[in-house]
Amino acid sequence: MSDLETSTSINTPEEELAAKPLPESRMPLQERSQQRVAKALTAAVAMLERLGPEETSISEIAKEAGIPRVSLYQFFPSKYVLYTHLSKLYLGELRTLLIQLTPAIRHKSWQEVIVAMIHEATVFYNKTPAASILLLGRSTSRAAHLVQKSALNAVGQEIHNTFASLDRPLYLPTKPDVAELAIDIGFACMKHGYYRDNYISPTTETEAARAVIGYVVALNMQIPIVDVTDHP
Repeated sequence: MSDLETSTSINTPEEELAAKPLPESRMPLQERSQQRVAKALTAAVAMLERLGPEETSISEIAKEAGIPRVSLYQFFPSKYVLYTHLSKLYLGELRTLLIQLTPAIRHKSWQEVIVAMIHEATVFYNKTPAASILLLGRSTSRAAHLVQKSALNAVGQEIHNTFASLDRPLYLPTKPDVAELAIDIGFACMKHGYYRDNYISPTTETEAARAVIGYVVALNMQIPIVDVTDHP
């Protein structure tokens, strides 16, 4: 076995847990338990922003929330399950914000729509540090990554709907799904900017919009793309 193979095969217990399929979080039905979970989520967000995802644990979250640790474990068996639940909540909030934009941007050009959507996402991330940590930082688990991908795909469908409802509709191909690819491009720009600056700067916001618009323009103009398989 090479040194490279040896180094890549060693994972910490935390990393091994994060890579495994996670059990689904189970939301409480009783009011008392709901209040405890709400306190735990508030505490988890505060600790994420203060310490980062690596330095938190379910036991510490329970301690900060002032609730029994056992009562929290039954809903979130690990911190990764809790992070995945928070990611779902944040992505749902972002999707709602983008949907709410539609009436105000229906009379705009598709380019202006992209700029408006990216601006809305930028404002959301910069106002919600925990969302930036979970969604723009390194994925805390494979499950969180899959949740993120699924939610972004749902946002892609909303973009199809929004573009189709414009005064001058734009219909994007679905095979491959151009809206999803465009979202991935913009999201990658935001992740890069967040990694570099720890927030999404105006420059990053502008470049994300430029990259997405450029991709859609190139597609509509049918600009030929070099096939890398033809160039070893």
